[in-house]
Amino acid sequence: MVEAKEFPQSFVRPWKELLQSRRDEQQDDFPSYYVNNIDSLITTSSPKTLYVGTGYSIYTRALLPAILSAKHSVQLITCYWAASPSLDAIRDTFEKLAAARIEANVKEPLRITIGFSSFGLFQKLFHPASREGYVYEPSKWSKLGLPNQQLLQNANIDLTVKSIFFTPLSVMHPKFVIVDGKRAWVPSCNVSWERWFEGCVEVEGAIVDRLLAFYDRVWGHDDEPQRRPGSQEDVQVDQRAPNQLQVNSEVSATQSIDFPANGPVPTIFLPSPHHRNPRFSFFPFLSQTDPPMTPLNAALLTLLNNAQRRITILTPNVTSWPVVESLLDALARGVDVQIRTSKVAIIGS
Repeated sequence: MVEAKEFPQSFVRPWKELLQSRRDEQQDDFPSYYVNNIDSLITTSSPKTLYVGTGYSIYTRALLPAILSAKHSVQLITCYWAASPSLDAIRDTFEKLAAARIEANVKEPLRITIGFSSFGLFQKLFHPASREGYVYEPSKWSKLGLPNQQLLQNANIDLTVKSIFFTPLSVMHPKFVIVDGKRAWVPSCNVSWERWFEGCVEVEGAIVDRLLAFYDRVWGHDDEPQRRPGSQEDVQVDQRAPNQLQVNSEVSATQSIDFPANGPVPTIFLPSPHHRNPRFSFFPFLSQTDPPMTPLNAALLTLLNNAQRRITILTPNVTSWPVVESLLDALARGVDVQIRTSKVAIIGS
């Protein structure tokens, strides 16, 4: 089978038209650097592995072993950050990483940034509204379930913990992990107790630069190093990393599929920025408005509108009325629609 070298125009053209039709209302999105240059989102990637399982199993089988292999930098970005087995595993991983660096007498700093939106009710009530977010002092790390500053300092680990939340109810939904500016993992799961069916894809290549650009504009620091050149030592550590965390398979089933190494494939980066509802009200009937036409929303609607034979959706909730309307339109066209969800699903009406 001959692989496509670019996305079909039957998708790209209507996707771009949807975004351009509502470009003016996107100018104040956070971030909005791509609004006037949609083509900057079109790139390539080298997909490595697809993982499926629970959030905990994806963290322990994919994300945390990758963090253990880090030499220079880690960006761990999620939406919800809550006391959970996943958070316990993150703390244990940081402690193992620190101990290994101390034992090896590693002098080069390792910079780790953790970014999230939601931690609890009081965090939301008193969170600054600024796009700069809130940086947690080391004295507060223990309340977030993280190791103490002294251990990390002894290991030359420079940790920054930052939250961004927009009152009254708006969070940043993107979730990803970038290690050493060269590899990235994009999971669906939060750091939480939720036991939903989740997925995660590991990628390399140009798409990592797009993720770093998004990270830099939302979570990053001006003096933070970006992509680092590879070395043979890095490769050897990376290859050993997946065996460094031992997990009880009976409680943490994860399946994975390795993608064939056929070179870069066409890829579109679909950021999900913050978009304030100008008509927001605590009374829903007063704040109804069209959902923002983000790159992600536009892509989903374009895919649904283009479907000819079958649509299969895996989701914990079905609450977006534009999606529901598009699915009903697809059914009317004779498209087979399958929605696979959790036992406890959230269904909109």
